[in-house]
Amino acid sequence: MRATLFYARNGHLQRTDDAAQIDAVLEAGTGRYWLDLESFGAEDQEWLARRFKFHPLAVADLLQPNFRPRFEEYEGHLFLIAHWIKIEQRELTAHEIECFLTQEYLVTVHGSADALVERVRKTVEGDNAGLTRGADRVLYLILDAVADSFFDATDFVDDRIDDLEAGVLDAPDRGTLDQIFGLRRGLALMRRYSSPLRDAINALMGHEGGYVHRGNAIYFRDVHNLMVTVHEMVDNQRDLTTGVLDVYLSSTSNRLNDVVKRLTIVANIFLPISFVAGFFGTNFVSLIPYDNTVVFVVFLATLVLAPVGMLIWFWRLGWL
Repeated sequence: MRATLFYARNGHLQRTDDAAQIDAVLEAGTGRYWLDLESFGAEDQEWLARRFKFHPLAVADLLQPNFRPRFEEYEGHLFLIAHWIKIEQRELTAHEIECFLTQEYLVTVHGSADALVERVRKTVEGDNAGLTRGADRVLYLILDAVADSFFDATDFVDDRIDDLEAGVLDAPDRGTLDQIFGLRRGLALMRRYSSPLRDAINALMGHEGGYVHRGNAIYFRDVHNLMVTVHEMVDNQRDLTTGVLDVYLSSTSNRLNDVVKRLTIVANIFLPISFVAGFFGTNFVSLIPYDNTVVFVVFLATLVLAPVGMLIWFWRLGWL
């Protein structure tokens, strides 16, 4: 486990990654701070439960990934699970972050090399008064970054949908179908985490005046509105991808009909040729005078004029 501590001292923000200094600050138990734990493992579970007296159910959840976003109120602290969306190799993936909020401090737990948390760290370091506004202020910054990750993902999906709409009209292929289903999986992922996160933030706002300071409550309402917007955008994009899929299926069906039509035209063109060649190819000498020049010329003319006449006929019918 790697730990980073941000704490306010004498009106200034301090940061330390040193384990001994972190223990000293935690032992002092004064002031507001944000403790960020990275690469949390089973061996760290007992330390966290002993140090902060968090509820055993909440601590146990840290070792069970892929929980849906949720909010729980325990005695002395709040527990929030959130997920943010990352674009990796043109695919959407979800990453989990757990937050313990008290009236004085915030503890976050997440996986290693978490880009979202690093972004929040830089924001906190750049805002010297940020932590002094309350630990809930840092929680807001985390949730705001989570909401931004969803908006980045929706922008990415919008661009992909535009590309697919052009592709299904120009040259739809199996790769296009794979991309459509890939987008649908990504949107299902976003819907899976955006809706419960919206509800969790709404429940968190019910603690205004307690764990959430009144001056910071408006910021949480803003994040809640952002998640409502994200949820609506995901629904709209699901409808758009369904429309793209319908266009793809319609386009491939039309292409199949065109291929069948062309093959039918070719078969019909060769039908009279096959008949004439088969008729004149019989072995009944008394029926067909092979030594007659006129008959031979008629035979050749029929072979040429029959397909030409059928092509003209198909063209006038609008089949070509």
